[in-house]
Amino acid sequence: MATQRAKELYRTLKLLFTEAEHVVCVRTKLKDSEDVMSGYFDNFKRLALLIDDWDDSTVEFTYICTNPANPETVTVTNELAKGQSLKGSGVLYRHNLLIDVDTIKHHGDVATAEEKQASAEVRDRVIDYLRGQGFSDPIVCTSGNGWHLIYRLPDLPINKDTEELVERVQRYLKQAFYVEGVCKLDVFKDPNRMTRFYGTHNRKGVCPDGMEYWQSGLVSAPKPIESTPVEILRKVAELVPGWVERKRSVKTGDSKIEGWMVEECLQAFKDAEKIEGYEEAGNDLWNLYSCPWEED
Repeated sequence: MATQRAKELYRTLKLLFTEAEHVVCVRTKLKDSEDVMSGYFDNFKRLALLIDDWDDSTVEFTYICTNPANPETVTVTNELAKGQSLKGSGVLYRHNLLIDVDTIKHHGDVATAEEKQASAEVRDRVIDYLRGQGFSDPIVCTSGNGWHLIYRLPDLPINKDTEELVERVQRYLKQAFYVEGVCKLDVFKDPNRMTRFYGTHNRKGVCPDGMEYWQSGLVSAPKPIESTPVEILRKVAELVPGWVERKRSVKTGDSKIEGWMVEECLQAFKDAEKIEGYEEAGNDLWNLYSCPWEED
């Protein structure tokens, strides 16, 4: 007989995907092993029962991709085994858009209840803002330490145009809803990126004494789940250029360094947006994981 958690895992799968149509990629790892197990499943009930039995205190993480795998490019076994993760080219289409409200933790790798509550307030502001822009209501989940907002998409193709569209939405939301000391936002740009299998535990990192690892899980889901039109995504994406111009007017800190940045680096920063691995963090911090002058 299925446990309550197995039923919740199964419900998660049915909310994120279409049963008997979609193939789900799963990745999981034991805490004392370097080996990562993976598998492709089209039998949702079997997957829910397997993970319910598998995910105990020895497991570090169990992930799924919220976009379906292409059954023509992967091998469906409905089993876990050592293997490679899902590649971007192996994704069927963008079925969901995941926004990660990542709680900033001040005491180790596990968020306190107070920290989670503070980031939940930002989560609700994001939902209200996007609803005002025309987004449909999301599936709301807890990742364990933080929160995930999963918006249904109209099955967008895997190409450069949709990647750029999602990246621009990512850039705007990360800047607009970053709250120092509380949370930072991310939008899953890569279609094959993995996330929590909601209902499993987040046991990554060190759990401080007196605390326990959080369990991920579903919080709420709209009925019915409706997709957000691509025109609405573009509406938010088009807000990015104004933000880039505002970055140019920042004048804080060491004036000599700021002056050199303004004179020598702004164009390089702008060009770096085209380099894979580019990311902004916070209000005034720019992380360039690739050199803007030498792309290789």
